[in-house]
Amino acid sequence: MNRSTAESVVGHLEDLRRRIIFVLAFFLVALIVSIAFVGNVYNFLIAPAHIRLAVLGPGDVVQIYLMIAGVAALAVTTPFLLWQLWVFVGPGLLPRERRYALQLIAPITIMFLAGMSFGFFVVFPNIFRFLKHLATARFDFIPTAPEYFSFMFNIVIPFGLLFELPVVVMFLTRIGLITPKWMRKVRRYAYFTCIVLGTLISPPELISHLSVTVPMILIYELSIGISVLAYRRKLASEAWWREDEAGGRRGRRRRRKDGPGPRGGDGDGGTGGTGGTGGTGGTGGTGGTGGTGGTGGTGGNERPTGMRVGLTQNLTADALPQPDEPGGTREPGVGTRAHVNPTPTSNLGTGERRSKTAPPILPRRPGISVDERE
Repeated sequence: MNRSTAESVVGHLEDLRRRIIFVLAFFLVALIVSIAFVGNVYNFLIAPAHIRLAVLGPGDVVQIYLMIAGVAALAVTTPFLLWQLWVFVGPGLLPRERRYALQLIAPITIMFLAGMSFGFFVVFPNIFRFLKHLATARFDFIPTAPEYFSFMFNIVIPFGLLFELPVVVMFLTRIGLITPKWMRKVRRYAYFTCIVLGTLISPPELISHLSVTVPMILIYELSIGISVLAYRRKLASEAWWREDEAGGRRGRRRRRKDGPGPRGGDGDGGTGGTGGTGGTGGTGGTGGTGGTGGTGGTGGNERPTGMRVGLTQNLTADALPQPDEPGGTREPGVGTRAHVNPTPTSNLGTGERRSKTAPPILPRRPGISVDERE
């Protein structure tokens, strides 16, 4: 491990220690507030029993109050704990994963509270009523406060955690860590895990085991359905992205194949070119000897170089010898009409690149024949 890696690990550990301290401080404050209102919380929690609880010693009162205040502080601290966890792991996630995780903080908190409410208002009263009925048939039923609250919290808190499973499964499916097929494949192992956990966290009797294990299995099946929906949305989004990317690649290949678009002409004297075909703008649109030429419609990428030379040109300087001049001995200074062979215009309208321009006009010194100049 090099020095930079060691410093990075130390920095992460320091950040983790700071987050843990923040969570513990928040929990301590929530615990103090809960202890201040523990009487009201106690009356609310014993409402489903409709009995007066007993204690076996003075220490049981302190134990019960701390237990109640601790559970209330844990419920209040859960949102803050999730936020600190997000602050710690958020920078290490991809933008897509970070967006999904940020959207799940509120649902996780809501599902935790919903699970605890379901356990307290639905599961616990039914189980307690059934067990009370069995006990009063043959025994004097005098539950103690520690046993009552231990029995309650062993049912309520697991349901709060269990209701987090659909949200976690949806998040893991969206980021691609699990799939519905994998969840169906491990269904038997998940059932076994639910049975073991339901046995461990519930009171040691069959009704309590079933009341915890069966909802856990049902929630697992619900999580599979949520995973299917999340997986379909993930595939749809990825298919749209691939289709859009493929369309972009096809468009780029088509543009490279067709080449850059033609440029229209701007000839002054002629009619000018017409963009793609070039028209007759290749000759620069001379319009007779009066036109000034111009760049014309140079179809495709044709350059206007050499196109300013018209089909005819009056020269006052020395010119090339004409065919009727034997030996090419014309005296300088005599104005003649040069015989210039321009590039044929038959292919100018097709936008083809000119293979070469018109031959340059070479000056002629007196007394030098054409053969010597060449």
